[in-house]
Amino acid sequence: MKIFSVVVVAFATFVNISAQVNRTYDGSNNNQINVTWGSAGSHFNNFLETAYADKISEPGGKDRPNPRNISNKVFGQSNFIPSNRKLTDFAWSFGQFIDHDITFNNDNHDEDISINIPACDNAFDPYCKGEAIIPMRRSKSDPNTGTSVANPRKNINDISHFIDGSGVYGSDAITADWLRSKVDGKLKMSKGGFLPFNTIDGEFESETDPNAPFMLIEGEAPVRHFIAGDLRANEQPSLTSLHTLFLREHNRICDELKVIHPEFTDEELYQKARKMVGGTIQAITYNEWLPALGINTGDYVGYDENVNPSIMNVFSAAAFRLGHTLVNDQIIRLDENGDNYTYGTISLKEAFFNPMIVYEEGGVDPIFRGMASQMQQTFDTKVVDALRNFLFGLPGYGGLDLVSININRGRERGLPDYNSIREQFGLPKKNDFSDITVNEKLANSIKDIYNENINNIDPWVGMLSEDMMPGNAVGELISVILAKQFKNLRDGDRYFYLNDLGLTEEERQIIHTTKFSDVIMRNTEIAVMQDNVFFMSLEDSDEANVGIEMNGFENFRTINIQAFPNPVAKYFTISLNSLRNEQAQFVVSDLSGKVLMQEQLFIQSGKNEFNFELNDSFIDGVYIIRLISEDGEGNLKIVKR
Repeated sequence: MKIFSVVVVAFATFVNISAQVNRTYDGSNNNQINVTWGSAGSHFNNFLETAYADKISEPGGKDRPNPRNISNKVFGQSNFIPSNRKLTDFAWSFGQFIDHDITFNNDNHDEDISINIPACDNAFDPYCKGEAIIPMRRSKSDPNTGTSVANPRKNINDISHFIDGSGVYGSDAITADWLRSKVDGKLKMSKGGFLPFNTIDGEFESETDPNAPFMLIEGEAPVRHFIAGDLRANEQPSLTSLHTLFLREHNRICDELKVIHPEFTDEELYQKARKMVGGTIQAITYNEWLPALGINTGDYVGYDENVNPSIMNVFSAAAFRLGHTLVNDQIIRLDENGDNYTYGTISLKEAFFNPMIVYEEGGVDPIFRGMASQMQQTFDTKVVDALRNFLFGLPGYGGLDLVSININRGRERGLPDYNSIREQFGLPKKNDFSDITVNEKLANSIKDIYNENINNIDPWVGMLSEDMMPGNAVGELISVILAKQFKNLRDGDRYFYLNDLGLTEEERQIIHTTKFSDVIMRNTEIAVMQDNVFFMSLEDSDEANVGIEMNGFENFRTINIQAFPNPVAKYFTISLNSLRNEQAQFVVSDLSGKVLMQEQLFIQSGKNEFNFELNDSFIDGVYIIRLISEDGEGNLKIVKR
């Protein structure tokens, strides 16, 4: 893993960290008037009228078809269906990472709502015994709700609702404290740059720590598993790899800060790096990921204390489960030459809760290369067998059907039918099944399974059945729901990176122009990767027209440049990777903007290294380096000592 001095050196112009206000781990007190908005343990926002069978708490949809019948009739998939926007596996995987950063509703194990499997189901009841079930429990709710029509059941989000990096740091102080090394602001990291293990010092070989944070492991729990800020981090390798990436980014930032400010305490280094990582995750979400999906949250005009950022029930229980149709049933791994990696492709059904795949089989680099090279599935009503028939195990041996669970989840969480949700979000109701989709076969399948009652369609089924909107990776209703939710998360967050008073204007701009590819390449040995990792190529990104402008910062192609050694005595090297041949201007200036050195460079496609010498006119201090090409720019700061 490369640890080069990059952009973060530019964080030298700090405010007084001891005086700045940082986020709470659980999200409380973000809004200083409504202090529980967005906090762990608070309710999901029931934006819609609830539709419990008794108007109080009983699951709805009693007159709807069996969820497994719907799954078999509508969602079975036999072949790969590529993304209409040529999106990569990074799109669905980062979506899962964000989902786990903002929402988790645990099960109440005392409330069984298992799904009966229709007799002779090919996957779950091949011997026609008629006894098979998909085990399922109701979501945990506030026991003080569900007492009357005036006080219907409300579910609880167990983690911070905000996009705040809680998947890295945790949503409670105990988890956050365990994850810290207590040295130089860093998080615990096991040898090789991996997440810490559930041991007393985080190392694989060490003694198990009985006080390690609980992590969700389905099936027979391995003696060793990773610990992260979210308990689902071991679920599948690409998710584990993203947790690893942002852990590395935190520790890398701490290294840079320590060089610039050796007087900073462990707490100061930790909180500043936490703030930068959280802001970077936000920037990737709003500047790259949402535009890649075609979701428009509008211009950012600042923090609004009247906006409730809490996750909507309909978002958590239905709309944001859209990613389940985008997932591929295999995780490919590639070496630096783009060839199949030594350990080969992994079947998703074999990768569930198998964290040692990452630790023992080449780390995150082959997985990231594969994610950047494989197109995700398109948005539709088709779900791969790994999720529909083999989720977390074989049928009868832990295997589940995520489609059936999603349908049943909407019912038990009190969601109205599909058409009612459209109406409550200001969209016209659909009058005919052919109005939902131009796919005649799909329209007829839905019509048949719901007995021609268009006003009785389960919300998740209706949402995924809609045709994709032009220039969008999802249908109309999901697009509207996602736009509203992510706008609320941004505008109702006092610590959103463009508003955070603990960041200077320069730091905000650096975060704003940081690409996901920057974070990946400066924390791995990957030498070349597309500028926007959510698209198969630069051309695909351009065709999708994903450029945005926010808060006056111009969005252009970021050139990821690295300098080493840093601090610099006299000689140093600039390293960068480019997907094209181009001319560029190399400029070194002081903090006042005075140009002290400049040179014309020719950058070649691939990896480039340029050697430079600082003459005797450079006194000890901090200097700005800029590399400017026709359509992009890279910048960082070096320290002369």
